[in-house]
Order: sequence, then C-alpha cells, then structure tokens
Amino acid sequence: MYDGLSNQKKARRGKVDNFPDNPLVVRSSGLLPFGRGDGRPHITEHPIPKLMTEAEDKFRKLLSRQSQTLQDAVREYQRRYERDPPRGFDDWWRFVKDNHVLMIDEYDSINEDMAPFWEMPAEELRRRASLAGHLPSVDIVSVKDGRSTAVNVKDGLVVGSEVSARAKGFLSMLEKFQDKLPDIEFPVNAMAEGRILVPWERRIRSNLTMQSDIDAVHTQFTAMYSPDWRGGRNVWEAYRRTCPPHSSARRLFSSFRASSTNKTSQLSARSEEFVFASDIAGNYSYCQNPWAHYNQGHFFSDWRTIPALFPMFSPAKASKFQDIRIPSHYYYAQTRRYTYGWDSVNLELKEVDHMETPWELKNDKIFWRGASTGGGSSPPGFAAQYQRHRFVRMASDKSSANRTIVFADPPGSKNYVYADVPAASLNDEIMDVAFVNVVDHSNFPGGLEALINAHRFDDGGVNLGDHWKHKYLVDLDGMGYSGRFFSFMESDSAVMKATVYREFFSDWIQPWLHYIPLSQSYSEIYNIHAFFSGATDSTLQAANATVLNLPAGKKHTIDGDRRLRRIARAGKQWKRTIGRRVDMEAYVYRLCLDVHPGGTSSLDKLPDLSGFGWIREQVTRSPLGINRDTSNTPNPRGGCAIAQQKGLRSSGLDCDVQSAPSSAFVQLCSRGMVLTASGLFSKNRARHSMLSSNRPLLRILGLLNQSLPDDPSRRTRCMGVSRRNLPRFFVARRHKTLVGIGRA
Repeated sequence: MYDGLSNQKKARRGKVDNFPDNPLVVRSSGLLPFGRGDGRPHITEHPIPKLMTEAEDKFRKLLSRQSQTLQDAVREYQRRYERDPPRGFDDWWRFVKDNHVLMIDEYDSINEDMAPFWEMPAEELRRRASLAGHLPSVDIVSVKDGRSTAVNVKDGLVVGSEVSARAKGFLSMLEKFQDKLPDIEFPVNAMAEGRILVPWERRIRSNLTMQSDIDAVHTQFTAMYSPDWRGGRNVWEAYRRTCPPHSSARRLFSSFRASSTNKTSQLSARSEEFVFASDIAGNYSYCQNPWAHYNQGHFFSDWRTIPALFPMFSPAKASKFQDIRIPSHYYYAQTRRYTYGWDSVNLELKEVDHMETPWELKNDKIFWRGASTGGGSSPPGFAAQYQRHRFVRMASDKSSANRTIVFADPPGSKNYVYADVPAASLNDEIMDVAFVNVVDHSNFPGGLEALINAHRFDDGGVNLGDHWKHKYLVDLDGMGYSGRFFSFMESDSAVMKATVYREFFSDWIQPWLHYIPLSQSYSEIYNIHAFFSGATDSTLQAANATVLNLPAGKKHTIDGDRRLRRIARAGKQWKRTIGRRVDMEAYVYRLCLDVHPGGTSSLDKLPDLSGFGWIREQVTRSPLGINRDTSNTPNPRGGCAIAQQKGLRSSGLDCDVQSAPSSAFVQLCSRGMVLTASGLFSKNRARHSMLSSNRPLLRILGLLNQSLPDDPSRRTRCMGVSRRNLPRFFVARRHKTLVGIGRA
C-alpha cells in the first residue's frame, strides 16, 4: 500500500493504534488518520501516479521474461518447481504458440493448488476424485480414451441430464485437446463458493494418506450426507478450524456472537480515505482478526464444506480454501447477461457492443447495480454488514457526516488541500449505486421495510449494456466471486474491483494498470474519483478553492481523465490478449497435465531418459558409490560403503544401488527399489540416513515417480522429490521389507 508520505513524517508520527492485518482497510504503515486538525500531513505528491507507473513497469517486465522457446519453457519449469515438466508438455507448448498465448510461464497458481495432492499416491488421488463426485452439487467431468464427458451422480445413479452449467463449461474448455489427455476425472464444483476447508490439525500432518485418515473420510462421505448444516453451523465455524490453535479465531468463546464493539465504525471514524490498495488480494487475516468475518457474507452460509483433502475444481477460492481453481463458465460462455458484445438475436459475438458509449459521452458517476445478496443467513441478523450492503449503504448515505477529500488547488499543481465534505453531497454528485432485486429480506434486521429504508433500490433494473454509459464500473463479490468481471474489462469503461477471492487469472493481471483495486472498506473511492475526475462543486466550496468561480471547463485538469481512460484501454487490451477463451483453454490444458504429472500408470509408457545427456553425465558423478563407468555393472556395496564411512547405520537398508545409464534406474524402481538422496528417517526420527544431497538424482527420482505403476497387490511404491519443496520422508517397501529411506 502507498500513502504518498515521506519516511521522515512516518517516523515522527509513531505507531497508529489500529487493528493489525485488518481485512477491511488497507494497511499504510501507520498513516495519520484524518480529522485531527493541524495534525494532517502536508502532501506534495499524489500516490496514484506512482502506483500506475509501478504497475506498468511490473507488467512490462512480466511479459518480457516469458519463455520464447520450448527449451526455455522447460528450464523455467524446472527452475520454479524443481521437477521436470509432465508428459505432454511439448504438445501444450505447441498449443499456446499456435494460439498466441502470452502467458507461458505464469502458472504458479496450479502448483499452489495441486501441491497438497501431489503428496498422495496417484491411486489415492483418483479414489478421492471418484468419492467427491458422489457429493451434492458436484459433477464429474472425465476423460477416457481421448473423449470427455460430464455426468452427475445422484443417489448412486449417473444422471447426465442434470449436469451443472459449470461442469458443462469446463467440458467445453477440454474439447480442443481432449485426445491428448490421459484418462482422468475432475470433480467440478457446481456452486460459486469454495468447498474444501481442511482443519489445521489435519493439514499439517506429514502423511496425508494415513490409513486412519482415509478410513475416516470414506466413512463420512459414503454415509448419510446432508448437503447443508440445516442452520446448526456455518462456513465460519469450519473456516476458523483451519487456523492455528493459538490464533484468535480458535480461541473464540462463540463465533456466532457479534463483537461487543463495532470496529468497522471505529475505523470509519478514524478514516483512512487517502490510502490506496496496491492490490485486491491482500493478506487478509481472519484467523488473527476474527471480528472481520462479520463483514463477508460467505461466512454465514450454512452450505456444508468438506473437512478433508478432496480434489474439487472451483472457479475461485478465498484464503485457507484448498479448492483447485479453473476458469469460470461465466467468462468462457457467450451469454446476454455476462458477455460483452453478445448479439442474442443473431447469436454472434461482435467486437463492439451495440450499447457501447464513446468515452466523451460517458457519465462521470461511479456505477453499480446488483441484487441484495452476498451472504447466507446462518445465523440470521448479520446481512447489514455484508460487502454489498455496506457499499450500497455508504453510497446512499444522506447524513451530514463528513468525508475527507484531498485534491490539488489549483488543478495540476502540487499544492494539495483537504476538504471535509458532507457525505450526502458527495453521494449525490458522484455515486449511482443501487440494489435492483430484493433477496432474502426476511433475514435482514428489521425485515423488508428496514432493508428498503437503509439502501437505495432501482426498480427499473438494468441490462448489461446499460453499464457502458459510465466511466467507472464497480465489481463486487456476491455469495462468491463476481461473474461480470470479464465483461466489464472488455468494455470501454474503467473497472474498480474489491474481492477476497483469487481466480485462475490472478497472477496474469496487474492492478492500477488494468483496473483500480479497492480495499474492503471502499472508503478511498471518493478520493480516487477526485483524482481522476476532479473535485466536485461541494468539495470546492468546502475548501473555498481558488478555482471555485472559474468556468466549469477550467475547474479540472484533463490529466486525471486521460489517466482513467488509459486504465480503461489497458483493461480492454488485457481482456482481448490475455483473458480470451483460448487463454482459459491453455490454463486448463496445463492444469490437466499437472493434475497427474506422470499421466497414465503403465510400465510400457515410462519416459525415455536415455536422451537426457545431463542425467548420465551427472549421475556418474554422484556420491552414491556409483561408478563413473556407465555400464550396467552393479556396485552392490557403493551406497552401503558411503553410509558406513559416515558412521551411519545401514541395517535394514537394501543397498543394491546400481551404476548405469538411466534405464537401470527404471529397472530398480520397477522392482520395488528406490534411489534416495539426503535426509533422515526412522521411528525415532534419527537412526537411518541415505547419503548427501544430489539434485540431478532428485530430478531422476521425480521422473520415475511420475511414471511408475501403482500396484497395491505388490505393495510397492517408488517416490521421488517433494513437489512442495518441503522436507518429506520417502519410503519404498517391497512386501514388508524396507528397501530405501530418505528425505528430499
């Protein structure tokens, strides 16, 4: 976050008594709150131009460092994830190059989402995917023999006609490359909300596939299962169990009871209206600030979350959720409600929407319309604090309470002045915000009458095209993520967005270049408007500004409007070059390869390692007692000898380590052997060790792990490097004989 103040002034202020990691207001390293008379800081530089410049530089560097060749992409993949790309990576590369995909390397979100599942054996991951498909509001999209299908399992029966729109959308994304995918199943979440919330105690276990855990999960989800908690619990109760035991959220006496003090009101009174969020995905710590959950409606849903690690493919997720992100069907499909330029009469997509308005004719007011949704009702009585309700109520405020506006006087100068302006005047001048539908009014405090009295309603409603009449479009969360974001981005208007969710494109887009990020308090929105569109008449009057009596055309500088239009154009260009349907397909294609990095489990489809010259060269130099001779001659004492030299016990270890070209390693693992490098393992955690670290060998192990069969009848497992790049113990057993131990 940036506040435009010098370090010296920050140091003189001292620490501001505010809430740490507050999810509602962006942090500013202790910005002096307004409203303290002479204590207001002197500002000579507005922070927004710097934020815009930094954003443009950051995104330009991101684009410039994308891989240009397949070899570059492979090296970058190895550098980021310390493993080799999955099989089919070369086909994916051809797909992205043929379709002019700009984001070649930026898929860390896939690695982040899949990392916990890569610790499971492939067989267990497949089993959990199949189990998840039997849950309510979950569909199964499967690929078999190069063909993809979508089904819904209801009461144990496959019902193809009841597949959700999200599953159908995901199915459509697979069509171009389904023939190149391994056999696989995707449990697709039919809801907008995330579903997977694994308690802290279960998540930190070093072995996520313990039999006790598997049995407990299987029992829970194959017994009588209710899709919701029926008012007895809510998402917050499940969410706070993902927090560490010492956190404030876990130590609450009751998470249903509201806080004794209204901290949102305190924050508003101490106003941080001149602090601007650098991004929308801040480090929201609901664990340390549990009171903040009252302001996010999703926490009050009584839809049952899943307290175990199941693969669940969802369009968005908030912090702590462990769903796997996929593009939203709202973004991919072409519909009247969610697609810019869609001609619903001729059923064709036009480059320019027929209701698009030239920039010079667009209204300067901040525009938002939506339903009075945004949360559940378990328990009822908290809807007034949900994100949409707070925003509409703020924009509808007719009180005499002041908002602090900072602007340059005269326009274009570095002389910034403060003005305390009544909220009622500001809202009349710059806000066009209203609900269009009444939803769930019975759970609003005071019922329907109170809901209508406290918020503005537009009974006429709006079409998607009506938004294009305005320069500022606000995009807010509802019950989950907002499905209108991509349509807003493709318009000629500038988008202002606030969200607590991360989506598949979150690493591909740059705030302050492609859109304007908002904090969860929204309080800075008045000063954002003042910078781009100039101070309003009521603001100029409150400050007795020097330009008050000038003609309307001279009261504002055109620089702000040019900057706003620059964001609108950059956002449109982003949507048309990086947010295309084919970019979503590229993301899904890459995800499909990384879900099971080794593809199908068959010894006949082991990767050909003989072509990797670096493997042969580096392995023969390894400290495993392997000879530099690349023949297949075994060196049965090599590994044991080194272990003994290090004074380590080797009892119980099968040290039949072979030297050879890569094929020998395949033979070892296919017999239930494993090559390990570095680390400790035993029941007392420090008895056995296997040699020193050797990164090339770890890469070989990673390749082998991607390819070996899962044959429970042989009770054999060959495991490689940790895909989370964390210390993990690896054990290989053949029947009941321990044949290899190590930790990568």
